[in-house]
Amino acid sequence: MPLKRPASLLTTLISLTSLAVFAQVSLVMAVYFSNHMIEILANSQFPGVIWHNAVIFMPIVEVIMIQFILYVLFIGILWYVTIAIGELFSLNKSSVRSLGIFLWLITVIDILAANCYYFLDSLFSQAIREWLLDGHLTDTALKIIITLSSTILLLALFLTLIYLLRRRRIGIILLSATILFFLLKWDSTTLQAVPLNGGTVDKPNIIFIGFDALRPDFVKGKNFEKFIQSSIYFANTYTPMSRTTPSWTSILTASYPIHNGIRDNMINPKELLLSDTLPRHLKKLGYQTLYATDDRRYNNMGHYIGFDHVMGPSTGVDDFLIGDLNDFPLSNLLINTPLGRWLFPYNYGNHGSSATYDPDSFLQLIRAGLHQRNGQPLFLAMHLNVSGWSYDWLRENPQEYGVDLCKKSVRRADDQLGKLLNILQQNHLLDHSIVVLLSDHGITLGLHGDRIISAAKYRGNPANMQQVSAFGYYNAPLHGANFKRDYGVDTSYGYGGDVLSLKQTHSVLAIKGYGINVGAPHRVTFFTTLMDIGPTILELLKFPPLSFHDGVSLQKPTQRDFFLESGYATVDMQQDNVSKAPVLKVSIDFFQAQPDGSIYVNPVREKEYMTGRQYAMMAGDWLLAHYPWMTQYKVVRDPKARVVRVTQVMGPSYFVLVNLKTGEWTTELNSSFAKTAPVSALIHRLKAFYGDDLDLSLYPPQSIIKDNPKE
Repeated sequence: MPLKRPASLLTTLISLTSLAVFAQVSLVMAVYFSNHMIEILANSQFPGVIWHNAVIFMPIVEVIMIQFILYVLFIGILWYVTIAIGELFSLNKSSVRSLGIFLWLITVIDILAANCYYFLDSLFSQAIREWLLDGHLTDTALKIIITLSSTILLLALFLTLIYLLRRRRIGIILLSATILFFLLKWDSTTLQAVPLNGGTVDKPNIIFIGFDALRPDFVKGKNFEKFIQSSIYFANTYTPMSRTTPSWTSILTASYPIHNGIRDNMINPKELLLSDTLPRHLKKLGYQTLYATDDRRYNNMGHYIGFDHVMGPSTGVDDFLIGDLNDFPLSNLLINTPLGRWLFPYNYGNHGSSATYDPDSFLQLIRAGLHQRNGQPLFLAMHLNVSGWSYDWLRENPQEYGVDLCKKSVRRADDQLGKLLNILQQNHLLDHSIVVLLSDHGITLGLHGDRIISAAKYRGNPANMQQVSAFGYYNAPLHGANFKRDYGVDTSYGYGGDVLSLKQTHSVLAIKGYGINVGAPHRVTFFTTLMDIGPTILELLKFPPLSFHDGVSLQKPTQRDFFLESGYATVDMQQDNVSKAPVLKVSIDFFQAQPDGSIYVNPVREKEYMTGRQYAMMAGDWLLAHYPWMTQYKVVRDPKARVVRVTQVMGPSYFVLVNLKTGEWTTELNSSFAKTAPVSALIHRLKAFYGDDLDLSLYPPQSIIKDNPKE
């Protein structure tokens, strides 16, 4: 007897699914309207760019079509299963229709429950867990719901299988099982031969493993500790700019941002001023060069700096749009499968798409990318973002303070390091290799001591200390009125926003040899920088040096000045709970979409905020920092509300002089304390290094800057 096709069942399934899709889209739009995200995007240049650029527009259309096809398959499978069970038990048309509605409801419940359980940061998880059920839906309850609904659905599939067997449709069963296996489990790299290891004693593989925003005093875990204990660990390493792209560019060019041209995230790579980068240098020496990162929104490293291949999620304007907006329960369950890697390249393994981000998915991208090796020695640089803000990924959700979340992310990073080293070993890349473990920069979290200054060690008139920015501590109540308890000059938030926060620029650095002698494991305490990595590796292997480099080989300690600069920052970026909407509202006009779909800082706006940078230098026991007039954040009392608020205010530029050994500091360069330091020499060298970028026309008085700054 042929299958019946009751229109009422199909029509019902289409109607129910259409209503469900409409409800999902409505919820997304309502949320984005409520937090003004739609308004912010609509008032920017991006809508016009999107609709008039096929490179940007077509991936959006493709995702919409994929979503449509998924729901067509959803309806088709449910329809077929319902009809098969109806035929198996000879149900009448009305019963078949009721069965179809029941299976549709069970399937929707199963999908929503699974989305709530696995993707805690998904918009729909938040809607159900927090808004609908007021936080009363526990993981245990979700497990019970998933178990019961999945059992019913498996029973339905089993009955469908019996129906197919009775119809002797073995071919359909085998074909369906094969397709399901290939789509959900199969990874093409498992069937490929492992490429030959190209590393040798003379030309070993060079592997950089970088973690985002990993501050050294937070490094815990068996894999981190085991690696550091068996390596040369540089405990006093700093980056000249605590933002990912400038820091990595400094690593790969061995130069300061002012010399290589990349002075903040998302700067157009055409601004790169140096051609002899470490990847290009090693390519000339016979190396293949690969780069991998799981977040390319603010880290646009790639081919322009000399890498042959880049592993990671797709990037550009669509990364921001699709990565954030493609959050729907049905597709979320597919994103971290091999099928999802093909269907959703802007979401799979993408740390920026935090609702569905799975750190292990990114490792699969690395595993697959390593099969692009060609037998040459390999230079592999990897940047992993699981330790960086926003601290949420698969099965995790930010419900704690930033400090606790940061520590939790470090534990996850430790797990990722162990798995990554196993992948490298399985690919025989650790037979002869030099592995560098690093972090691009650190981070401050509102802790006491996150800044190198404190009110107790100010030297001078306390009234002059008030011009220095103060921030609330991470565990202080929001807008708390107790200034002495809740706010201080000894703390800050984030990275790249404050040159006195050396926790932001303090980086992890450890070098270890596998089958290569790089020296006995020990701890190095003398001052080092991330710019020193390239010169150290090249000298260690007796390779020619880079044509230009600010960094030096770490074979021996070197006394030198060190220069720091800040990046663009707003009040909304410098707090414990950072919200995307306020940050986007302030910063969206700083970016510009390119014809190829990439997105970079608008060069006109870049020049504007260059004037708001902080600059500093470290020389021996002294640090001198210059704060311009437009980057001051004040704690302002609201007498009516009886609270205090952090706000941005205008004020004069000022210097801060700090003794790094004692912690004493001042803003008064004519004070008795300042006279114990070579102030004139420090100012002169700072001005000579940054040139016209450092505007000293208003302050300090010219009498402080001597023509001959020898002291």
